[in-house]
Amino acid sequence: MTLEALPLMIAVFAGSVLQAGVGIGFSIVVAPFMMIMLGTATAIPLLLLLNTLVSLAAIDWASWRAEADVIRYSIVGALGGIFGGLAIYPLLSEAMLLSLAASFLFIGLVVSFVPRLPLIGTRGIVTVAGASGMTTAWAAMPGPLMVI
Repeated sequence: MTLEALPLMIAVFAGSVLQAGVGIGFSIVVAPFMMIMLGTATAIPLLLLLNTLVSLAAIDWASWRAEADVIRYSIVGALGGIFGGLAIYPLLSEAMLLSLAASFLFIGLVVSFVPRLPLIGTRGIVTVAGASGMTTAWAAMPGPLMVI
């Protein structure tokens, strides 16, 4: 390993520890190093691959089995949101896409500070996962990324 790769390796290790411990943070820590050192064309696919591997390694299998229905509904909702987001993407202006994505992200941030959320049921889980999937599809489009 060359000395030039050391900061990237440290960032990957620190991001992995953060992702496994808290559930988020890998991309936040690692992306800047990867983008600078590897370029965006290489960094983005590698970042997604490593993030997936770290998330898989950090799964609490007991919780996974206990929450299998919630996970299944979340996956269905997210996929529906992704396909729905892709379907309406051409119909929305750049400003509207950014406003909707920012609104969904802001609502998610605010809700994360609510100490105890009410039970939302199956439809609520699918709706929240769908909104997340839609926002993910829009964020992955070149237009909104150009602004950032």
